[in-house]
Amino acid sequence: MKKYFLLLVTAGLVLSGCNSENLIVDPVQSNSNVKQSQSLVIETGFIQLPVIKQTGNNIASDLTDTDLIYGNKGGELEVEGKLGIAKSSVVEVHGTLDIPKGAFKGSKTLSMSADKNSTSVTFGPSGSFFDKSLLLDLEYKGLNLVGIDVSKIKFVYLSSDGIYSIIPNDGIQVDVKEGKLEVHGAQIDHFSRFGFVR
Repeated sequence: MKKYFLLLVTAGLVLSGCNSENLIVDPVQSNSNVKQSQSLVIETGFIQLPVIKQTGNNIASDLTDTDLIYGNKGGELEVEGKLGIAKSSVVEVHGTLDIPKGAFKGSKTLSMSADKNSTSVTFGPSGSFFDKSLLLDLEYKGLNLVGIDVSKIKFVYLSSDGIYSIIPNDGIQVDVKEGKLEVHGAQIDHFSRFGFVR
C-alpha cells in the first residue's frame, strides 16, 4: 500500500511540475516579467524644448563635450549653454558626467551632447558599457512646465528598440514656476540616449 501511495505522490509532483505556468521550467517567461517591470510605455517621448526658429536672433551654444579619458584616472564631461530665441524663450542647460576611476580599462574618447530639441543627452561612443556606474547631474532652466503632472516625470534611457527604462538616481527636482527640471546622481552604466519623460 505504501508503494502505491508513494508512486501516486511522485507521479502527481512530476505532472504538476510540467505546466506552462511554472517559472522554473520556463525561464523566458521569468525574464520577460523582469523586463516588463523595468520598462515604460511612453507615448509623448522626451519633454520638448521651445521650437528654435531659423532667424538671426537664435541663441544656440555648442552643447557637446568630447574628451580622451583614461580609465585608471577617471574624468569628467560637461555641457553648458543656452538654447532658444533671444528675448523670448531661452532654456539654459547644464550637465556634468563624472567618470570614476576604474570605470573601464585603457583609454576612450567619450562624448556628451545635449539635444537642441528635447530634455535629453546622448553619450558616445554608443553601446559602451562600464565596470562602474558613471554619475550624471543634468539641469534645465526656462522650460514651460505648466500643465505637466510633475509626479510622473522620470529620468530614463531610450534603447535602440524604442523601449524607455527608468534610470536609478539620487533624485529629480521640478520647479514649475522657475521652469526648472533636474536630476542628480543618475547612474549611467552604458552609453545611449537619456532624458526626461512625463
